[in-house]
Amino acid sequence: HELAQSFNAMVVDLKHYIHDLTSVTKAQEAVESELRIARQIQESLLPRIFPPFPDREEFGLLARNIPAKEVAGDFYDFFFLDTNQLALIIADVSGKGISAGLFMAVTRTLLKTVCQKGVRPGDALERANAILCQDNDACMFTTLFLGIYDVQTGRMTYANAGHNTPVIVHPDGSHDELPHYND
Repeated sequence: HELAQSFNAMVVDLKHYIHDLTSVTKAQEAVESELRIARQIQESLLPRIFPPFPDREEFGLLARNIPAKEVAGDFYDFFFLDTNQLALIIADVSGKGISAGLFMAVTRTLLKTVCQKGVRPGDALERANAILCQDNDACMFTTLFLGIYDVQTGRMTYANAGHNTPVIVHPDGSHDELPHYND
């Protein structure tokens, strides 16, 4: 009789366990689905057609983003300010996850607004920083490199807001970091 009661209690406990496990699994699948969708949205914001300017023979451009997590804050972008001025952005938002992805989208959109013909990269970053700092209760930040490349002259002006220093790779395979200037 005790064996039957123990067995019946075990069956009830097992049913509760299976119900709880099913609930947790459904919740986890929902979160994973949301993360997949967030990652797809994030990927859709990054340039992904290469070569991006097939009619431009003065330069070649290739970029790739491999996030450490499902959704992250790493991003790049490039766009022409006019016929010859190409803006190049490499950035990383603090943290990972959906909040970093959202901050990345805001930062990227803002940079497209503040980067204009005739605006120096440092001035554009100062303007973007002032806007991003407003109402930033989460204290998120972005490290960022912004270069403006003149495809006609081959000259690039740039500003670095705490990001890793970009590296110049020469045709012979040697490489150098971009020099640091203060002005």
